[in-house]
Amino acid sequence: MRLRRLQCAVVRGRLWMPVLMALVAASAVMLFVGGAAASRAGNHTLYTDPAGDAQSSSTTNYASDIRQVDVTSTDAGKMTFQVTMADADAKLVSGDELGIFVDIDRKTTTGDSNGYEYEFIAQGAASGGTESFLFCSLRTPRSCQEFESGNAHDNKTGTNTHIIDFTITTNTPAFDFLVVEAYTQPGQTATLYDYAPDSGKYSFETKSDPDGDGLYGSGDLCPTVPARGKNDANNNGCPGPFKLIATKEAHFGGVVFPSFMRLNQVRVNGAAPGAKVTFSSPRGGDSVRANNSGIATSRRVKGDFRYGSLITIRITKPQFVGVLLRERIAKTGLKVISRLCIPATGGAPVKCSSKLKGS
Repeated sequence: MRLRRLQCAVVRGRLWMPVLMALVAASAVMLFVGGAAASRAGNHTLYTDPAGDAQSSSTTNYASDIRQVDVTSTDAGKMTFQVTMADADAKLVSGDELGIFVDIDRKTTTGDSNGYEYEFIAQGAASGGTESFLFCSLRTPRSCQEFESGNAHDNKTGTNTHIIDFTITTNTPAFDFLVVEAYTQPGQTATLYDYAPDSGKYSFETKSDPDGDGLYGSGDLCPTVPARGKNDANNNGCPGPFKLIATKEAHFGGVVFPSFMRLNQVRVNGAAPGAKVTFSSPRGGDSVRANNSGIATSRRVKGDFRYGSLITIRITKPQFVGVLLRERIAKTGLKVISRLCIPATGGAPVKCSSKLKGS
């Protein structure tokens, strides 16, 4: 039997826990709030439920009164639900069950008969026992597993209030949810309820895509670096993986004279087929495309060049890490004086490293 219910003020709690991967991606982004007022600040929303609206049959048989639901998300997709409840016990007791039903894709045709795909459950225990916390998939066949230790709690916050919290991670932009408190007095069959909201659903927008690349929360491993389409081949939110153009040096044909070299040909090997290769020199230059064998030959870098003259070769192709070669003409041929890489995502040439390939 539950103790006599008392009216009391709501006390907010602030809890944080390790994460449990649970939710899947959805596409809806618009925010809706049904059945209650909500104040919003960034990716945090506080939903309030009217005091005293829990069902009861007597002063000792009643459902705990849901007072507010505090939902917070981070850019990394960490989600925390905190449900403040009022009752004389200030804890879940035997016969208590709190459920948060989540409609991750906001479609009534998926999940259970009401369109919910997931449920987080907190169950009270008999005197001296321990509460249990479950994460359930409502898709057929339904399955449940326990939250790992530290991922869910029931904490007393006042004389007659307590907060039940759950933490998961998600890569969804928005979802709908419903909170239900149910109490069945031991030895009886009638169940009493409190719903938040009293009608409809709450909706929450995670706002967990700070780089604006369309991947949210835990689905974006590089949340501050935008990566889209071909620049994100494995759809993890990070640029790459990219291939590195393998050209190390230019090849040439020419005749050596005392003060100059007469170049007959300058070419590169190891370029990606179709790559753009730009040759520049004191006698002019040109741009050509590498053939299917990765070879590109300049048509204009020919003639007499004084020793010490520089030839610059730039090789680029979309979704490839490019190469910038600077070569000096010497009596022994073309000597590479610098080799830099051109990031596939654009920008100035930089020192070559495996990091440019992305992940």
